[in-house]
Amino acid sequence: MWTYNSSRTLFRVLSRINEVIPSDYVNRKIAVDGGSDDGTCAIAESLGWEVHHCKKGIPFQANFGLSLVETDYFASFEHDILICDNWLERVSSWMSGSVAVVHGIRLSVNPYLSVLEHEAIMRGMRVTSIDNNLYNTKFIRAIGGFDDSLAFSCDTELRERIENNGMSWVVLPNVLSVHLKEDFRRSAHHFQSFKLVDRYGGNAGFKVCLIGLVRSVPVGLILGFKYRMPLMVLYYMYWRLVKMQTACKVVVIEGFTS
Repeated sequence: MWTYNSSRTLFRVLSRINEVIPSDYVNRKIAVDGGSDDGTCAIAESLGWEVHHCKKGIPFQANFGLSLVETDYFASFEHDILICDNWLERVSSWMSGSVAVVHGIRLSVNPYLSVLEHEAIMRGMRVTSIDNNLYNTKFIRAIGGFDDSLAFSCDTELRERIENNGMSWVVLPNVLSVHLKEDFRRSAHHFQSFKLVDRYGGNAGFKVCLIGLVRSVPVGLILGFKYRMPLMVLYYMYWRLVKMQTACKVVVIEGFTS
């Protein structure tokens, strides 16, 4: 687990891991901290995790943790994910042959975020994360671990490298964990920014985002009616507006740098 000022959620998350994953299957519990100053490290140590320190940044911290792994398989978790019951049993049953990574999905505790995430998954969105994953250690080391040149999308790039090397990345939609992220505004800006800006992050086309904004009213009305959430039209419009704003920034950046 990589941490940075994670005290708000960390006790619940680590306690949940202790409850769900039998101790007989645990070799080491490694937390790699990026310089917290809020008691994060003390919480981790109090729940039996060994705390190490390195440069802040998910790929840096993930690679540091990988360097300490001594077993054929390892798991990674983010500090705000509550994993589901029988998590290890369910993901490990898929770990065989050329499978390098298995993970479930997670939905936000914010009801509006949860609906948008669920709808994206139902539409076949390519789900990739490293927040509740089981890995084949040998395969991950063979392809060089996590790409520390990417600030946010190291998970997407890792999946591409795995699949380009003939290995498999398995996503289990029925393994559903909880994401303790409640702030809709911050989540929208965070998601759209890394989705569009990182070089592996997605389509930054302004026209695509503008069309999505125009369609946001009817789509928001449909989702609001479907889930009995009248305010969904406003939330969905805001979601699409953030995406278009980010696309504008990307267009300006690309035009300048080119």
